[in-house]
Amino acid sequence: LLPAACVVACAVLASYAATWLSGRASRRQGRSRLLPQAYVSTYRVVDAFPHDPDAFTQGLCIDDDGSMWESDGLYGESRVRQVDVATGKTVEGTQVMLPGNVFAEGLTAMPGHKLVQL
Repeated sequence: LLPAACVVACAVLASYAATWLSGRASRRQGRSRLLPQAYVSTYRVVDAFPHDPDAFTQGLCIDDDGSMWESDGLYGESRVRQVDVATGKTVEGTQVMLPGNVFAEGLTAMPGHKLVQL
């Protein structure tokens, strides 16, 4: 679901950018063009869970089994780990520290129990 949401968001942004750029071109040619209204989403908080306040979260995803995975850290501190949603703590034996020259960015779960990280 997360990768699909990213694709939709990118498509919406690209469409808006194209409309904005064509509107700029029209104004330069002396014609006025109104931009479409942006869609504003709403949300409702349905629950809250504990989380490590020291985690510099860069990626968060749910795998096929419903397990939550997080990539966080900075250069020299980056890690990938499975997080227990109920406690916010690392599931024992799942943390992988990354090399010191790696900054853990986004994370997504793929079919077949695979994680992909930038």
